[in-house]
Amino acid sequence: MKNKYTAAEIIVIVLITITTISILLLLGERVEKWYFGAAFTIIIILAFLYNVYKNLKDKKSLKFINENWDYINHKKRNYNFISKLFYTKAKDLNTGEIFYIDDQTWSDLEMNQVYEKLDYTLTSAGEQKLYDILRKPLYDESKIAKRKELINKFQSHEKLREEIQLILHKVGRQYKGDILDLIYSDEVENSKFKILYDILFVLSLVALASPIFLGKAGILFIIGIFNLNMYIYYKINKSIMGKVNSITYLSDILNASQEIIKIKDTTLKEYEQIISKNIKCCNKVIRNSGAIGRLEGIDILGDYFNILFLTKIRGYYKIIDEIQKHKDEIKEIYEVLGEIDALISVSIYRDIVNEYTEPVFMQESNILEAVEMINPLIESPVPNDVYIHNEGILLTGSNMSGKSTFLRTLGINSIMAHTIITCLAKEFKTSYFNIMTSISPSDDILKGKSYYLGEAEAVLRILSSLNGKLSTLCIIDEIFRGTNPLERVSASAEILSYLADNNALAVVATHDLELTSIVNEGYGCYYFSEEVDEKEGLKFDYKIKKGVSPTRNAIKLLKYLNYPEEITERADCRVSRQLKESMNLK
Repeated sequence: MKNKYTAAEIIVIVLITITTISILLLLGERVEKWYFGAAFTIIIILAFLYNVYKNLKDKKSLKFINENWDYINHKKRNYNFISKLFYTKAKDLNTGEIFYIDDQTWSDLEMNQVYEKLDYTLTSAGEQKLYDILRKPLYDESKIAKRKELINKFQSHEKLREEIQLILHKVGRQYKGDILDLIYSDEVENSKFKILYDILFVLSLVALASPIFLGKAGILFIIGIFNLNMYIYYKINKSIMGKVNSITYLSDILNASQEIIKIKDTTLKEYEQIISKNIKCCNKVIRNSGAIGRLEGIDILGDYFNILFLTKIRGYYKIIDEIQKHKDEIKEIYEVLGEIDALISVSIYRDIVNEYTEPVFMQESNILEAVEMINPLIESPVPNDVYIHNEGILLTGSNMSGKSTFLRTLGINSIMAHTIITCLAKEFKTSYFNIMTSISPSDDILKGKSYYLGEAEAVLRILSSLNGKLSTLCIIDEIFRGTNPLERVSASAEILSYLADNNALAVVATHDLELTSIVNEGYGCYYFSEEVDEKEGLKFDYKIKKGVSPTRNAIKLLKYLNYPEEITERADCRVSRQLKESMNLK
């Protein structure tokens, strides 16, 4: 990868050349003509060596990136920070027109762990945008096509990906401050003392000149102004340091965006247009942010200069005003850069998992087909097929047979299909769905809620979300397990019928085999099975099968665990008696 000189570097080279020639000309006759040629040659050699150094540095960075994906993926993550972009904007989503993955579904499907599998981002903007993307499914065919095109481009054009990654690597992640507080907060910075700081700056200039006119009194004047400004500097500096760090990081983001738009690639044209349109408003921020972000203690004279003239504080208020004027433009640039980083991360994930497919979206409603679908969180997953056309699934089988894992696998792949256009399957066809689950509602003892109440609320939020505009994929595990069998079966049957009648595709796991005979319209029956040997224990194949679970192995499992024979034999007799009674009633 060849480096080009930036405008700033060219200006520096020109200034060095002019300064060198000027010095030689001032020396006059004492300088021989060949000195000029030697000076030009040395400048050219130094410029060449500098460019070689930059290339070597870039190659070293690329080598680090390409050889340390595992290290990059296993970085420490702060989910309060990572999720902040999504939650900051979430208030704009509660319109009923926009669907997003709610907190319960995100938790049920263990999406934080899925996020970690996908996260190869290099910047904080990328981390936050990848999370935001996974929480917001796409339902527009053109947007899905565009995102797919970008991911495929980053995946197939290694040089383009590396060129952008090199820029992103220089930006890195933000470890101090919080840039979202800077660009998304509605709080207006109080700059009523800005004029006072400018007056103190002028007084500092006057103080420096005062010894000429005031003699020793002028020295006292300088000491007085310096102490006053030092007090103001340290008092204000403490309160603005977080935002100063964020301004420095914002400067890196804006500079990186300028570098990206220099990459002329047709696939990036839409991003280039957004950045180009907005970056012009940020020129003052880019120009002035370097001065306020300099590290203290490196240059003592610089620190004294900064304190005496309140350089950082005056620069801060000047920049903060510009940021507040152009927040909308800055937000767009931040999210564009983050999205580029996030989609590159997805392309890397595809390379690493190798076996994936791009989903095919169907215009017909309530269709979901998958061939050899697997769960990204399981190390050695068992692939399963599913074929759903306008009817839900009632899933039976004993605990640990694979029901809950299947539900999560289906939900995760559905979210990945609608967000990153990537599924872990050989084939994946799907209608457009709003995706909602009730798999593991928590028993919120602190709020006085029973397990059943938590379940009831989790299912109610699904029922409340149903509408005629978009089908809902409802994934429910052990519906109403927290209450008695009689009421559970009755309520479950009515809920399943309601879902089928209200534009929802429900996939529901249950232990209540009675439901399979009560709800026979709108649902197909599938099951997971296992063998229980009293000597060898459980044997699972984790494969979904059509029909109703033919086995009842709970008591056999108790025998394998060496429960007292008195318990297991009586339990067997009780089951046999109840089955005969139920048959006679029928």
